[in-house]
Amino acid sequence: MNGQPPSSISANTIFLACNFDNKRVKRHFDRIKQKWEQTLPVRVYLSDQVKGGGARDLWNDITHTIEEANLAIFDVTSFRPNVILELGFSLAHKKASQIIICRDLTPSGKKSARQETWLLSDIANLYRIEYNKFDDLDAKLLQHVEGMEPVRNFFSLMAAIERKNTLSAKSYIGGALAVLRELRDNGPIRRPEFRSRLKNHGVDAKKLEDLLKRFKLAKPDPGKNGRWKLID
Repeated sequence: MNGQPPSSISANTIFLACNFDNKRVKRHFDRIKQKWEQTLPVRVYLSDQVKGGGARDLWNDITHTIEEANLAIFDVTSFRPNVILELGFSLAHKKASQIIICRDLTPSGKKSARQETWLLSDIANLYRIEYNKFDDLDAKLLQHVEGMEPVRNFFSLMAAIERKNTLSAKSYIGGALAVLRELRDNGPIRRPEFRSRLKNHGVDAKKLEDLLKRFKLAKPDPGKNGRWKLID
C-alpha cells in the first residue's frame, strides 16, 4: 500500500480499539463512545462492536472501518494481539496524524507488579498518551476529536446560534444535534419528514436547515422529496 488514506474516509468516524480483557480500560472506552456519540455529531466504532459473520468477515469489517475512520485510537495496555494487529493495519493505510496510541500506566494486580515495557520505538513519531488517570486521557483525546471537521463545524453552528437566538439557543442546538444524530444512526431522511422533526423541537425549521447547510453538516438532495443526509 502507498500509506495514503482511502478516498472513502468518513469525516465523522472514529475507530477505537482496546484490550477487552482489561475490564477497567474496556468499561472506560465504552463510556467514551457513549459520551461522544451523545454530545457530538460523530460515530464511534469499538472493535468488539463491528459486526461480522465469521472470522474472515469480521476482519474485513474491522479493516474497512479502520480505512473509513478519520481518527483511529488504539489503547495498547497489555499489548493484546488483536489490538496490535489492527494498529499495524492502520499504520499501513492511514496517515500518522490520524493514529493515536495510548497506554494505561496504572499497575495491575499486586503493588510490586512490574510495568510493561514500551516497545514501540520504531514508530515513535506517532502521537502517544501514557496515562494514570482517565480524566487526563479523556482531555487529550478530546482535543483530537474536536479537531475533526464535523465537530469544528458543529461548534461554529453552536456559536452562531448563541449569538442570534439568545432566548431559544438551547432548543436550536438541541434540535440540530438531535437530527444530526438521527441522520448518523438511521441514514438519510426525506425532506418533509426532516422538516417535521425540526418543528418537533420547537424551532424555525427553515432557519435551522439553513444553518446546517451553511456550516456544512447536512444537506438535502435536489427535488421536493429529496433526502437530507450528512455531509461527510
